[in-house]
Amino acid sequence: MRQALIVILALALPSPVLGQEAAEAVAVAEPVTETVQVADSERPPTYAVPSRPYPAPAPISVAQDAASSLARAELASPIPDPLAGRRYPVRGVSRPLTLSEGQARLDQGIGFRGGRGLYVFAPQQFTVGITNDFEMALVWPISRDPSLQATGRVFSSPELDVGVRGTLTVPAITTGNTVARIGVPIVIRAANFVRIVTGIELDLLFTAQVSPMIAIPVQLQIQGSNRLFYGLQGSVALINGNTWTSEVGTFLAHTNSAYAGGPIMETRIAVNWLIEERTPMLITTFSFFPRLW
Repeated sequence: MRQALIVILALALPSPVLGQEAAEAVAVAEPVTETVQVADSERPPTYAVPSRPYPAPAPISVAQDAASSLARAELASPIPDPLAGRRYPVRGVSRPLTLSEGQARLDQGIGFRGGRGLYVFAPQQFTVGITNDFEMALVWPISRDPSLQATGRVFSSPELDVGVRGTLTVPAITTGNTVARIGVPIVIRAANFVRIVTGIELDLLFTAQVSPMIAIPVQLQIQGSNRLFYGLQGSVALINGNTWTSEVGTFLAHTNSAYAGGPIMETRIAVNWLIEERTPMLITTFSFFPRLW
């Protein structure tokens, strides 16, 4: 600040004294430049950065672009369900008349019949769904003759299934007679929790004289929970056109285990009363549902 003031006074008042002081001030204000010699050993090292030429990207062909778009579409699209349309319902009242394609079912029962004496029997049946509308079964009660059964579904809707069933029993073990059975099974889904299984069956017993029997079975199923269903069952039969026989009963079924494809194991307990014979009958059935394909 003092040096600037002296310069201003020197310009305004030209006096020898002020001119000398201003000159000194100007001389002081001028920067002094000095050259310093630095040895080569004290200089910092320098490094040359080599140039790295990068090749230009290769052009993408139309085929490569289409393949890339297809790959992205496949990754974005959902994985197809291998059991689409072939899953067997876990809920009893939602099941169709026939098994779904590739689904099998093994039923093993243990029965007790009273009356004049305790009678133990063990019915068993193995069924395979050939298609969603056709199944075949082998019925082989222990100590009794085997039967071959085929069931086809000829009409299907969300509320009603109608089919045709044929059963042939041959005397392979006992000295009994050949029995042919033709039936029209019907499944009615009256509500989301109600299922009715009925139909009409004609049995032909081939002996010296053919003995026909007409039977009408009825079963009412009610879904109590996702894996529990129960209901009432019974049947009425006319033998040789002059003898009636009938039975009534109840049952309780529970799906013990299941997976995304359907049930795995099921237990059913049924109690029937043979009206004309006044005889009780208890049957416990264990069902397994393996998937073959």
